[in-house]
Order: sequence, then C-alpha cells, then structure tokens
Amino acid sequence: MNKNFYDDKTEILTNKGFKLFPNLAHDDKIAQYHNDGSVNFIYPISIFSDNYNGDMFHFISCQRSYVDILVSPTQEMVTSHKKKEVLTFEAKENKYSDNYYAITCGKSIQNFKDFSDLDRLKIAFQADGSFASHKEDYDGSRAGGTPIRFSLKRDRKKKRLESILNSLNFKYTKAEEKGRDGYNRYWISGMNGFLKDFSWIDLDKISCEWGMQFLEELKYWDGSDYKNRNVFGYCSTNKKCIDKVQEIAAISGYKSHVSINIDKRKNRLPLFRIILSPNKQLICGSGINYKIEKYIGKVYSVLTETKKIILKSSNRTLVCSSN
Repeated sequence: MNKNFYDDKTEILTNKGFKLFPNLAHDDKIAQYHNDGSVNFIYPISIFSDNYNGDMFHFISCQRSYVDILVSPTQEMVTSHKKKEVLTFEAKENKYSDNYYAITCGKSIQNFKDFSDLDRLKIAFQADGSFASHKEDYDGSRAGGTPIRFSLKRDRKKKRLESILNSLNFKYTKAEEKGRDGYNRYWISGMNGFLKDFSWIDLDKISCEWGMQFLEELKYWDGSDYKNRNVFGYCSTNKKCIDKVQEIAAISGYKSHVSINIDKRKNRLPLFRIILSPNKQLICGSGINYKIEKYIGKVYSVLTETKKIILKSSNRTLVCSSN
C-alpha cells in the first residue's frame, strides 16, 4: 500500500471542480501545488485505490473549523514552517504548532484571459438577473440573442450595473417598476452565453489575478463585506455556485469555509454561505488537533510531479501530499 492515502469522502481539485476520489478519472487535470505557492493543472501520473481496515488520523482545527480531514498515519502533511519554508511531516508525528502552519490554498499561474466587464455582467446576472418570463414573446431572434433583465432596488447595485453596461457600450432600457417603490427594471437585448450559475468558468484557464477580481466583484451582488475582520461572505441557494466560488478561492490565495443554514419555514431552500479571507493561505498549527478513528473501506491517492495537491473535506480546503 502507498504511504499517503485519504478516505472516500475526500475531494480533489480538478479542472472540472472538486471531485470525490472515487470519481477521479485519468482524463481529469488536477491542481498541483508548488513550494512557491503557485498552482497549475496537470494530468495525474497515477491514481491509487485500495481496501483498508485500521486507524486513521482525523485532523480538525478549532479556528472556525478551517481544517477537517481524515488521513493515513503515514500521510505526509504539508506545512509552512514559520510562514517560510514548505515542509512535510507524517500525520502520526503531528508537528502542527505555533511554528508549523497548515496551507489552505495556492495561486494559479494559468493565464489565458483577462477579467472583463462581460465577466462582471455575468456575475451580476447570476445574482440578480433573469430571462424573459414569456419566452414566446421575447425569443431574441431580432436582436441576435436572448434578452436578459434586472430588477434592482439598491442604489449601489444600480450604479454598478449601469457602470458595467456603459463600459461595455451595451444598449439598455431603464424604467421604474409599477407598484414597487424604489425598484428599477433594466432590459438588455442580444445577449448570449448567460447562465444562472458559474459553469462558464474553466478553472484551468484562469489566473490568480482573474480569480481575485472575480471574488471581489461578488461583493457588489450576493456578497457581504466584514471590513473589521478583513473577510467577506457570499451567499446562494445554488450549491453549484458556492462550489465554484470555493474552487476559484482555492487557486486565488483565499482561505474559505462553507456553512449551511437550513430554514425550517415551508418552501425555503437551504442557504449556503462561504466566508472568504483574501491573501490568507495559512492557518496557525497551534489550533489544529487530531483524534484516531477506526476506518474500514476504500482509500485513495494520486501521484503528481510536485507531490502536493489541493483537497477538500467537510467543505474545507487544504494543501496535502500526494504519492
């Protein structure tokens, strides 16, 4: 059996998003972490799986639960020694301390495109946009694309949307909504490629800089800024959107943590919230503890060039070792 392995509930970051190890395929590109903090996507050299019956180490942090992962006793844990040198130690040695920090994310060095105002408009549309209610009346055939609309009340959103549309030189109409004080309705025609999620984003084709601008743009829409804590949050009932945001954060230098709020009222969808900490890749090891747990089942790992990968477990991301 290989030295490093994880349980069947651990996910690995690929160009298609986080995937459970049992679902990982050889044609998936995986996020490979380098000691300088950079990340690139490569095909795995090998994928491993085996049956296991024995003890596993469950690492968990007390600091907003940013670490929660189950690993083998001989698993090499990746750490930043005194915030400088990247080292590893076996899980059973547990060197996490004031001098040994856990690493939660990296910075992508892929660079295929710039962040554009059209990207900003797509973010706005995901949060507050919609298609025509009666598609048979507004099929977009004359304008060369499907019309989209916004119904906004907050002045900051109105100003942001108008700034984006003017920068793009897009024609639009704006009118007050009848019976809804303070609301304005915006119509933009001839649009293509607009979705109510972030599936249009290819993780292996964006840079860290692109990701940082994407995450900052979220603040204007379904985001909330906590200036006194140097963090901000993003909420959505669409779990796929939350997942994509966390994937982008993991390659843009943002520490993240996802929580779920279950509304007991009828016809209410669960609300997912992700808390993002910009330029905070490290977690002090003094708050990370472990307990030994019995595990029976499949275990997994991969082989990469740098032997370091980005994983997710219990909605927390962490840089760990591969074989």
